[in-house]
This record gives sequence, structure tokens and C-alpha cells, in this order.
Amino acid sequence: LIFLLALLLAGCTAPSATPEPTAIPSQTPAPQDPQELAVQAAVAALAYNLSIAEDSIEVGEVQAVDWPDSCLGAGTGSMACQQVITPGYKILLKAGGKTYEYHTNLNGSSVMLSSSY
Repeated sequence: LIFLLALLLAGCTAPSATPEPTAIPSQTPAPQDPQELAVQAAVAALAYNLSIAEDSIEVGEVQAVDWPDSCLGAGTGSMACQQVITPGYKILLKAGGKTYEYHTNLNGSSVMLSSSY
């Protein structure tokens, strides 16, 4: 009987305090500047095309542009381009003694080599 009474009393004790939730710092980086994303995309494309390291590419002028079409003003006759104003950037990159003109959309998800000289 004493054993059963001890079990009942043990089950009737006050519950332990629930710990307060703690703030977990966000692992998501802050959003980047769209121009920075576009430049990074152009540099990555040129590095890939030339098989060189990205840090060997010099970023020149970066200019905001409203392209006249979805091909960023760099389409060829064989490309189908939607005739829609597409905001983006004209980015001049230098590597190996040459200058490369890249056209991008606003966030760099579309990148086109326009010319090199």
C-alpha cells in the first residue's frame, strides 16, 4: 500500500518548467544587390568560356540598361526574342588583353556575350 501511495505521489508532482525558446540565428544570407549578382554572373560566364579563374577577370564599366528585347539586345538572326523591354546591365570585362561586353537581365539569371574587342 505504501508503495502504491509513493507511485501516486510521484505522478502528482508539478511538471518541470518548460524551457524558454531561444532565438536561432538565420542561416540565410542577406539578399545581394541585383547589380552585384549580374556582375558575378557575367564574370562566371566569361571565366567558364575562357577556362580561366574568375579572379583573373577585371570588371570595367557597369551600366544599367533597358534592353529592347528578351535577348538583351545581343540576339542573332537565328534566335527568337520577345519584343519586351528587359531591364538589366551592360558589363565590360577585361581578360587576356581583350575587352568583353556582356549583357544581363536585372538579376543576372540571363547573360549574353554581345561583343569582344
